[in-house]
Amino acid sequence: MKDSQVLDTSQLPAAERGKAWCEWVNIAFGGLESDLYSDTTFDGSLYTSRAGQLVLTKTDASRHRVARSPNQGRRSDVGYLKVIAPLEGTATIHQFGREAVVAPGGWAIYDTTCSYEVANPQHTQHLIVMLPKDNLAERGLELPLSWVAVWAAALASRA
Repeated sequence: MKDSQVLDTSQLPAAERGKAWCEWVNIAFGGLESDLYSDTTFDGSLYTSRAGQLVLTKTDASRHRVARSPNQGRRSDVGYLKVIAPLEGTATIHQFGREAVVAPGGWAIYDTTCSYEVANPQHTQHLIVMLPKDNLAERGLELPLSWVAVWAAALASRA
């Protein structure tokens, strides 16, 4: 991926936008599956920048869901902790049997190397920060997986 990238469905014919979004999310986030709640219209944009292995993304999109199943392999060798901070709309994160709902002013953190689902049931704008797990561990910030899910649920409840 380039250091910075902008992908915007408004540049495409309406009939191609949903399919393009799903493909872009799959590529940008290492193999994520995306669906559009069976909606027939969709608008969305991804603004992504990289600083080494750190990835910053702003999404602006119609309602959609993303998921990583246990059977999906990552397209990247880098494992990330992903922080999602809604600027508009909400996100519901499911991981390790827990659920965290975050809204503007809140944020949640989850592990991209394990199964998860993020539901965005209405138009959303999110800031997403992907932190490489290995770099955090090298700096003494390794988090047990169970803590990540607990933090997401705890932080979401305070938002």
